[in-house]
Amino acid sequence: MGIGAMFISLLYWIWIVALAITVIAVGVYVGMQTHYRKVKKIEAQEKGDGEVT
Repeated sequence: MGIGAMFISLLYWIWIVALAITVIAVGVYVGMQTHYRKVKKIEAQEKGDGEVT
């Protein structure tokens, strides 16, 4: 295995790991946003501030 092939293999794995981290981060972010909205909606309903759309 030459240096070039090793370098390409390394770049490939870095790309895969970066992609995985990005997907996980986006998933967590979206999940947190959804959860936050749900919590806010429940809090508003508990206070009896009228209907929340």
